[in-house]
Amino acid sequence: MKYKFLLVFIAIFATNNITAQQKYEYVDLGLESKTLWAACNVGAENPWELGNYFAWGETATKPDYSWLNYKYADGACDKMTKYCTSANHGSNNFFDNRTQLEISDDAAAVKLGGNWRMPTENEFKELQNSCIWLWTENYKQTGVSGYIIKSKCNDNTIFLPACGFRSNDSLLKEASGWYWTSTLYADYANDARGFYFRSDTTYMHGHYRFQGFTIRAVCTKK
Repeated sequence: MKYKFLLVFIAIFATNNITAQQKYEYVDLGLESKTLWAACNVGAENPWELGNYFAWGETATKPDYSWLNYKYADGACDKMTKYCTSANHGSNNFFDNRTQLEISDDAAAVKLGGNWRMPTENEFKELQNSCIWLWTENYKQTGVSGYIIKSKCNDNTIFLPACGFRSNDSLLKEASGWYWTSTLYADYANDARGFYFRSDTTYMHGHYRFQGFTIRAVCTKK
């Protein structure tokens, strides 16, 4: 009986491990930094699924995204309580000069575990500049638009769906992508660096930290 129970336990454990490996599969695009990009968004199981939306520095989803319920602000855009480079944006003149998310505030690290984390601003710029970006309106006949990102040195690709973003209790879609990096916008501490795209453009920009963006995780090749 004990032997039978052990076999069942091992089977369940193995199945769970396989599922986790499939869900958090990485893609090697041959980048100089050796950064490996996840095959799908945090909270998704397939590349075309949108996944979850997170405010910058928060690790849980919520029904409403605003300054009033943002974790690291006292209810207003000029009252930051963490990750602040200017007393003008800090609560009671607070600033700590932190410009990179700690692991405990990194949604990819918290949700996926292992070596997964959110990409930095420079890692997203490398993806932008070192790969071929191909817009599609109907990725693999799923009806989802976004960019197929193809390596220049191998045949590997990833797909970034156009997920829009969440503000207050609304999802603003407009055939665009809004992806967080782990990097603060140092010049304006109530903003963080996010990667924005639509069919005719891709660029890095500062965005209010309370807004709900999607996240594509990365890890580093050893």
